[in-house]
Amino acid sequence: MLSLIPMLAGLVFGMVVVTLAVQVWHERWTRARQLKTRSDFDTMLLAGLLAAALVVIVYLVVFMLSMRPSCTAAAPL
Repeated sequence: MLSLIPMLAGLVFGMVVVTLAVQVWHERWTRARQLKTRSDFDTMLLAGLLAAALVVIVYLVVFMLSMRPSCTAAAPL
C-alpha cells in the first residue's frame, strides 16, 4: 500500500502541472493567433511542446522511483 502513495502523488502532480501548462499555453496561443504574429505563435508552440515533454519526463522519473524494489521486500530468511 505504501508503494502506491508516491505513484499516485506523482500522477496527481503530473495531471495538475499538465492542466496548468495547457491552460497557459492555450491562452498565449490564442492571443498570438489573434495578433497574427507568427514568431509569437511559433514560440508558444515550442514552449508548449517543451512543457509537455518536461512533465512526461518528471512523471516517468517519479514512476520509476516509486517502483524500485525496497530493501525490506521479501528477503529470504
